Amino acid sequence: MRCQVAADALLKKGERYDIVVANSFLHHVPDYLGLITDAASVLNQHGQFFSFQDPLRYDSMGKFDRVFSLAAYASWRVFKGDAVGALRRQIRRARGVYLEDSIHDNAEYHVKRNGVDQLAISRLLEGLGFDCSIESYWSTQSRIFQPVGAALGVENTFALIARKRV
Repeated sequence: MRCQVAADALLKKGERYDIVVANSFLHHVPDYLGLITDAASVLNQHGQFFSFQDPLRYDSMGKFDRVFSLAAYASWRVFKGDAVGALRRQIRRARGVYLEDSIHDNAEYHVKRNGVDQLAISRLLEGLGFDCSIESYWSTQSRIFQPVGAALGVENTFALIARKRV
């Protein structure tokens, strides 16, 4: 199912925008490419699409970066009050089992599809007439791991800037 509600409402008004920003939510949207297509359709002739703070596609990350990210997530999760449940979910997901009725699996939709495919987003937007750049960087909820990962140059998150070609 496409996520068209916002784009449809905006197009009915005939309005166009200079910029659309997607801040840290694409990883929760099952059809994020459809949503981005719709968002691009409401941009004016010089419009820009800017997305940031979504997880890199996991298999595009280096092994150290992926392991370090998982360790940071685990350390943060311990203090969220559901460490045992989170560990059980991780073990289940490692076996490839995702539950359609699990609030956790659906809220953390990115785990079902291996992160967010930054290259697929770039290819999509380039096909729609945009010039794109992707910036990878380190980000975690863990106060302990954030400065360490940044100092080590770990990359697990991305920002994408897309400008319409004139």
